[in-house]
Amino acid sequence: MKLDDITYDAENLWEASEQRQISAWTLLKAGDWAGAMYLGGLSVECIIQAMAVQGGYATDAWHDLNLWLLKCPARFIDSVKSGETAHHWSRLVADWDNRLRYVGWSGLLGYVRTRKAWRRLKGNDRDRMTQFVKDFLHSSQVIQLKGIAQWQLSNK
Repeated sequence: MKLDDITYDAENLWEASEQRQISAWTLLKAGDWAGAMYLGGLSVECIIQAMAVQGGYATDAWHDLNLWLLKCPARFIDSVKSGETAHHWSRLVADWDNRLRYVGWSGLLGYVRTRKAWRRLKGNDRDRMTQFVKDFLHSSQVIQLKGIAQWQLSNK
């Protein structure tokens, strides 16, 4: 089977979502903050792509989480844009960028210093970075788990 045939298979995307979320937390513990953020956002992208593909949508939204979300079931959209979860969605789309995979420490530090969530953190750059990424991953995990729950409802 060709990789092109596998990449946008809904089951594969669901599985990749779970694996990317686990890997994101592992990278955080290892001090790879950019990798952790990238994979945390990618885990969400994978699960919302899985729902969109399962719903018959083409894979044309690239890495725009808001565009992918529009292709998801209305119930899921409502669940991530309401209540406390709305804060996590907003955080995720405000701070995730597909290009995070290309940056090292200094590039990530420059990027996160421009983010709203950075300003409220205390301590040295390393402590602030760890907290910033941990908070980001928490938000990605909240959204990803909502996606998994929706996925399971859709596959009953």
